[in-house]
Amino acid sequence: MSVNQEDYKHSLEILLIAQDIANTAGSYPTEKIAQRSPEFGTTGLGYANLGALLMRKGLPYDSEEGRAQASLLTAILHGQANLVSTKMARDLGTFVHYDLNKKEMQQVMEKHRKYLDTKIKWDLIGDEEAKSQVIQLWDEVLKQGQEHGFRNAQVTVLAPTGTIQFLMGCDTGGVEPAYALITYKNLAGGGNLKLTVAEVPNSLKNLGLIRVSKNKTILTNNGNDVLSNLALIDETGQLTEIGNKVYTSFK
Repeated sequence: MSVNQEDYKHSLEILLIAQDIANTAGSYPTEKIAQRSPEFGTTGLGYANLGALLMRKGLPYDSEEGRAQASLLTAILHGQANLVSTKMARDLGTFVHYDLNKKEMQQVMEKHRKYLDTKIKWDLIGDEEAKSQVIQLWDEVLKQGQEHGFRNAQVTVLAPTGTIQFLMGCDTGGVEPAYALITYKNLAGGGNLKLTVAEVPNSLKNLGLIRVSKNKTILTNNGNDVLSNLALIDETGQLTEIGNKVYTSFK
């Protein structure tokens, strides 16, 4: 799975700057949070729809390949966010308590950089250029962090995303997988939502799988229908290995 790192990093830069502005100008539910959040510059870039992205690419969520791709995206996410934080620190100053935490902050960044070599399975990603770009990114984080410090004590968070994921049209929340082909969400004010995984047709298309039997495969395209008795077959009419796994998983 290739990643357009420049576009990805540009989006992350805009969003982190926006979060930093909101952190300073926003209102908070309690006095303690209103004090601590601006003092530490805590922000939180994260994920929504990661599980659906892996599905679209035909990568099983619970697989070494899926985790390798997620680790690549996370390395870019966290690295770019911290790099932007150093730029804001240069222009606007570090967070209030940075000097008390300078040594520890640098140690954490060095650990992240080291883990690029030991935790990410680059052989499963198969993209040497992507690896080189990520390493350069984190080398720059260390350099700029040493020189300017950081504007934010926290730049990322793995949140479940909750209701906002539905507004964004996501099939999965946070870093979670799709738990079923159809789910129900109970609403606080009463009633419930019937949700289907809209990413499945794209996944089937990208995997090169076809559908032949109406009584075996019903694809959703309007949110009202579901996939039932799922059978994935190849062009010879045989159930594929991945088709068999999907079939037995949701049988």
